[in-house]
Amino acid sequence: MADIDVGSEEFQAAVKEAAKTQIEQEHAGLLKAIDAEREARKAAEKAAKQYDGVDLDEYRKMKADADKLAEEKARAEGDFEKLMQREREKYDGLIKERDAKIETLTGSLQSTLIESAAKSAISAHGGDAELLLPHVTRAAKLIEKDGRHMAVVVDEKGDPRLSPDAKTAQDYMGIDHLVAGWKEGGKYPGAFAGTGMSGGGGTGSGGGSGGGSPRKVSASDTAALRKYEKEIAAGEVTVAFD
Repeated sequence: MADIDVGSEEFQAAVKEAAKTQIEQEHAGLLKAIDAEREARKAAEKAAKQYDGVDLDEYRKMKADADKLAEEKARAEGDFEKLMQREREKYDGLIKERDAKIETLTGSLQSTLIESAAKSAISAHGGDAELLLPHVTRAAKLIEKDGRHMAVVVDEKGDPRLSPDAKTAQDYMGIDHLVAGWKEGGKYPGAFAGTGMSGGGGTGSGGGSGGGSPRKVSASDTAALRKYEKEIAAGEVTVAFD
């Protein structure tokens, strides 16, 4: 490597040139920084002019008031929602109460209509209403057909039974048909006049020794009819219509 003569004119000239270049670059950077600061100052002054005449304290108070109003509005809306929820719950309660009353009235109406139809059919076939009525009402229910309510006989599932002579799927068995079938089939022989019943006469026990069930009870003896309901239904005890 060749030695450098730092005292030569060429070396001194190179050092001066490098120093000059560095100074010029630093000067140019300084000028750019000054220009950027001037632009920033102008932008700040322009933005500040938008608030000329504005009282900062008054502005802060107005902002605080606005925030307070917004908070009160939000709270009021929340209270309104709670009020509406209470009203909805109250309305739902009234609807449930109404539906319960309708259901109760409907059940009462059904029971009344079914019982009326059952008594009519039992009477028409010479049956004992007190004995047969519970069996008939358990086997029937009220349905609506063609805009009318009617009592029909149902199966074990609660579905309407078809009449034996049904021509359509809507020809349901009525209570009269049910009672007639019981009479003809002898299902409750002790509960129909002229089907296993003794003729007129006394109502004594007449039923063997040992305090067994009487063979015959009077149709007017309510206590005896209730006591021997199962035996009468089975035909073991007959009912005398005095």
